[in-house]
Amino acid sequence: MLLGASCCSSFAQWQGPGPRGTGQRSRNEFRIKDYTQSWRTREQYEDKSKLISDLRNPNLKPSELLQSVAALQQRRLLTNPREYTLVLKVLAKLRLWREALGVLVDMQRNGLTPNLITYNAVMKVLERSRQWRECIKLIEEMWAEGARPDAITYTTAICACRTAGRWVEALQLLAEMERMGIKADNVAFNAAISVCASAGQTDRALQLMEAMPLQAVQADVITYNSAINACAKGGQWQLAIDLIGHMRKDTLSPETRTFNAAINACEKAKNGMSVLQLLIEMWNADVTPDTVTYNSAISACQKGGLAEQASELFEEMRETGLTMDAISYSAGIRSCRDWQTALDLLCEMKDRGIPPDVVVYASTISACSSGNQLEWAIRLLGNMKAETINADVVTYNAVISASAHDREWELAFSLLQEARNSGLNPDSITYSGVINACEKGQQWGHALHLLSAMRSDYIIPDLIIYSSALRACERCGKWSKVRSLWQTMQAQGIMPDDGAMRIAISAYEAGGWAAEARTLREQLGGSAPVKTSTGASGIGP
Repeated sequence: MLLGASCCSSFAQWQGPGPRGTGQRSRNEFRIKDYTQSWRTREQYEDKSKLISDLRNPNLKPSELLQSVAALQQRRLLTNPREYTLVLKVLAKLRLWREALGVLVDMQRNGLTPNLITYNAVMKVLERSRQWRECIKLIEEMWAEGARPDAITYTTAICACRTAGRWVEALQLLAEMERMGIKADNVAFNAAISVCASAGQTDRALQLMEAMPLQAVQADVITYNSAINACAKGGQWQLAIDLIGHMRKDTLSPETRTFNAAINACEKAKNGMSVLQLLIEMWNADVTPDTVTYNSAISACQKGGLAEQASELFEEMRETGLTMDAISYSAGIRSCRDWQTALDLLCEMKDRGIPPDVVVYASTISACSSGNQLEWAIRLLGNMKAETINADVVTYNAVISASAHDREWELAFSLLQEARNSGLNPDSITYSGVINACEKGQQWGHALHLLSAMRSDYIIPDLIIYSSALRACERCGKWSKVRSLWQTMQAQGIMPDDGAMRIAISAYEAGGWAAEARTLREQLGGSAPVKTSTGASGIGP
């Protein structure tokens, strides 16, 4: 009835009184209005299709993608979960996790229920944005909303925990999967093993690997790589090598990353010989070493006292044409037999457009220091300042060592102060170098002052430092100072070597403490000759 009345009323308006032709114009106006409304609907649909197409365009800039997303949301053009999921995938690429959560709220506000695919899309945005807490909250929300999470949901959350280094939460999520009857796959286990390895939880990482067969999950190459990395963190180099053998038993082929992880484990243990054996295994298995392989292998040989092999590996690396980085040149410079070659490598590095870092400079300065090239060491330190590279304690220690060799005790002192002014904390090697410079410059007072400063910095002097201070006092004929230092050493339980005992015996004899000198002689061996004091005659105790 109402519908009929409405129709009659409309018809009356069309045919109502008025000048001739008025009713016809009204009908035309209505048709034009209807056509315009239909045209706008088609235009809106075409505009929406273009915006959706833009989201799928891989060549679009991030700002353009965001504009398309904003247009779709503001004009309420998103009408189904599939379109919302597409928007979430774009936000995942851009790592906009807050916007992704907003899209989820917007979807629910528009009366649409997010499905598992939508939730997993949001989870992916959170994982890429390293929002592990939000991942866990979203899983709780899913359970509360009756949307049962699946293996992908939990695996994504575990991966977020891995990126953030949250190994406890990763293991909790893995346990929750088992408790809720959701079968974990090797991706979930690998992520959990990886985060445990990164956190130094070697035992837990290996326990997870052992638990995989119990849940009918097959370990893959990534599993073994993560487990071997865990062994490297835990200092279990032998187990790392054994795992490569287990891989072959599981019909898995070790790859370059696998060997790199094992070589890294051996490098941390300073086991150069095992690294050389692993390199032979790589070549026999037709596995190609990369830059990381050589960098770790050279470092392992250096730490293991295989300097010649380290140098040969560096030359081999250059011949293979591999891309060399700052780590490569740093390792090569440390393996140099002379300071000239170290400088040549530094120049070669710069010529190739590879900017040297603090480690490269420290290695080069150490080579110059070993070659007693103080001038070059100071020049390189100046280059670091000009290139705004902050020198570390290792760098200053190397220059101080060169200063000590050249008896430049004042320079050593100024370098110590410069290191402190730069915010660095001097270590025992720093103090040892400066005290050694004081010893050679016969600056016994400064040497004793530095011993006191060490204690203020909570650094305990060792035998080498005490020996330098003993020699500084002995050279200046300060016998009572030698005696006092010797007594301090004994009180601190520092076992002296023959050199320190001879200095003490000489000082005791020159200072008139004959009984104590005889006791020390007996401890030394009785008949061992004692060096005559270098102190000047006439200088008092």
